Amino acid sequence: MYTKVTTRADMDIFKEIWYTVCKEKNFESEDFNPDAEHYLLKNNNGDYIGTMEIGKYNPPFFSTVSEYYDFTLDNRIRNNLGSVYEVDKVCIKKEERSTGGVDTIIRLFADHAIKNQATYYIAATEYVFYRAIRCFYGFGVEPKGEKLAYEGFYLMPCMMDAAKMLKQVRKGLGTKENV
Repeated sequence: MYTKVTTRADMDIFKEIWYTVCKEKNFESEDFNPDAEHYLLKNNNGDYIGTMEIGKYNPPFFSTVSEYYDFTLDNRIRNNLGSVYEVDKVCIKKEERSTGGVDTIIRLFADHAIKNQATYYIAATEYVFYRAIRCFYGFGVEPKGEKLAYEGFYLMPCMMDAAKMLKQVRKGLGTKENV
């Protein structure tokens, strides 16, 4: 479950969760994309457990991921700029990480891809999260460049093929053998 941020109060909750996870994980927080959609992830009780920011990839004007990898080097990205989305500020509260929050993230991706006719998603994500998505869900997530070392963690530039992701979601979440 998730909800789109539509009010200042929602954005305050988003920022509180994001900054708390940043402090815990020793992440630097980049600027918030003013043109992006912001989402609050919920658990089954309706409590807010995480965040996600999705915006059109617009490298000449605003991009938080371009400093980690030049995604326009990939022809698939360059040839589909109008339907490529940049994902940032994906997090789940520490106490909620084993309660299905990643499934919520995948459902949000699926809903967003259908609604916006997305072709690709790009991100620079924590390496542990990248591996979890790639190994457990097994769909269309590929590394771009090398993993980058930071203070206490690694960051992985990556891209996800929306069509492959949707195909996997339709077969069932978390079933890599169905790919």
